[in-house]
Amino acid sequence: MTDKHFFGFFSNMSESALFPFIDVDADQDFKSSHDIYEVYLNGHHVGNKMLLTQNEDVSVIDDFLHERGYHDYDSRVEGDQYIITTDHTDKLHEMHENLRVYLHMR
Repeated sequence: MTDKHFFGFFSNMSESALFPFIDVDADQDFKSSHDIYEVYLNGHHVGNKMLLTQNEDVSVIDDFLHERGYHDYDSRVEGDQYIITTDHTDKLHEMHENLRVYLHMR
């Protein structure tokens, strides 16, 4: 282990010893309290969904769509994008408008 310069002091301790409550070696997959997802419906950007708390996740969009009677669609997370696809083009415009209003109100 090499000496590390930390706030003006030399230390032989690792980062995990300096910050025992933080796993500095873990992947950076943890969610911040203000994650933002770009929401797409059949390839068209509808808006952005900001998650306001640590307990909230992007599945709240599915909850909203189910409450509005939309069940026949697929959704997935790809990075910071939430992608929704449906083959039901007869309800596509209505679904898009409901999502747009939901995302702009939240």
